[in-house]
Amino acid sequence: MDWNQLAADFERDGATRDIYVLDATTDDWNKVVEILRERRPPPAFFVDGQPAALPVRIEDIMAIRPDASPFMRIDLEGLSLNCHFFDDEEIEFDLDPTDIDGPERLTALVGFMAVLADATGKPALLTHENLREAVIVGCPPHLRP
Repeated sequence: MDWNQLAADFERDGATRDIYVLDATTDDWNKVVEILRERRPPPAFFVDGQPAALPVRIEDIMAIRPDASPFMRIDLEGLSLNCHFFDDEEIEFDLDPTDIDGPERLTALVGFMAVLADATGKPALLTHENLREAVIVGCPPHLRP
């Protein structure tokens, strides 16, 4: 990846950037939640803005959605990645594009995307906000035989 070619995609424009894993299953979500629970620092989890314990299973998180707003924040080397659990069929994180201010932060972000792709066996895509077809960077899974 050439930072100079991608830098313009991270300029302030009032929109976030999104990371997607599409066609997600419950199993995909559970693998991702399990991996994220092992991170240091662990994710921060909130329900209606109040700190809460991160449930073990995605089913427990999605069960909250009809009555409250679950939210998870991940600190990735100074980057904030946010998950709002909008849809159980896509894993989505958003981020402030201006946090990606050089090649080191871009490398950290793509490394996180690789973790998602490897956990699910599906590509992780970095896009412009709500534009799944406007891919900035794609990260395929590194499937092992």
